[in-house]
Amino acid sequence: MPPLNHFLPEEISNKIEDMACKKIVNGNKKSNELILIFKLNETATNVKDKLMQWLFRCLDTISDKVFDGHQYNWNIISQIKANDYEDYNDLDDKGTYSKLTNTIMVAIHIPDDSWMSFNNDELTIPYNYSPSISSCLLPQDIMDCLIKEPVFIKEIGVSAVSSEVMMQWWEEMISTEPNIFEVAGKGYMVHPQWLKNNDNSKSDEWGTWFDVREQSFNFGWKGYMVRSKLF
Repeated sequence: MPPLNHFLPEEISNKIEDMACKKIVNGNKKSNELILIFKLNETATNVKDKLMQWLFRCLDTISDKVFDGHQYNWNIISQIKANDYEDYNDLDDKGTYSKLTNTIMVAIHIPDDSWMSFNNDELTIPYNYSPSISSCLLPQDIMDCLIKEPVFIKEIGVSAVSSEVMMQWWEEMISTEPNIFEVAGKGYMVHPQWLKNNDNSKSDEWGTWFDVREQSFNFGWKGYMVRSKLF
């Protein structure tokens, strides 16, 4: 599609492009580990709950993809990476910050049903476990459901990642002493993790979603239990 400024005055086309939400995925590889990044034009602490409530409504529309007949296999945490972060590279002529950065990250883990499983003969065990197709989603599967985004979201990135990559980000997001996040997490087995009810019970604000203490100890990530004791 030709740029908007081919049809509209530059000032108007720039305003429209500023209002439009930029959306990017990292490829077409499926995974049971997905990371969402939201760049905002409002202070992250002021809109985090609104963002998560909108996200859950969107995920409701594709939750059948992670339903195993008994429960919805969403395991979700969120954290603020940047909250009115002042970038020294964005100083204007008067020495004031021209932009403040606000970013929220969301990590989604879908349980791997191949873990501790047998081969079809029920007598032998696979040489190595890898996530089954039924427990994996494309990043585009997530992006396609993210519609009618709130006006405070200006950019969205969705990435399918390996368990090794997810393990690092999950640790950082829940850590009480994070290295790169401006807002500290609540800690290992304390930070809130969101699940979806498999019945019709709802709350006015959160729908069928509810939070528990994070349960990454149960995800089967290689080497994670040892590392997590440090957080």
